[in-house]
Amino acid sequence: MKKSHYTKRQSTFKDSDRFWRGRILDAVRRKKIGVRFDIPSVRARKIIQGLVRDGLVVRTGSALSLPR
Repeated sequence: MKKSHYTKRQSTFKDSDRFWRGRILDAVRRKKIGVRFDIPSVRARKIIQGLVRDGLVVRTGSALSLPR
């Protein structure tokens, strides 16, 4: 008897939160100032909060930097 395997189709990487986390982290790493991303500000805040929570970036006022 053949086993049926259900595989959840993975969403596309482009425009995923993982994609945007990488873009934001790269901008912080390159010390790019005033970078704007083509995503809603609510979503950007959520992604940045996750980066801060995960210890990947540090927020000082409105500036982001890599942890020391």
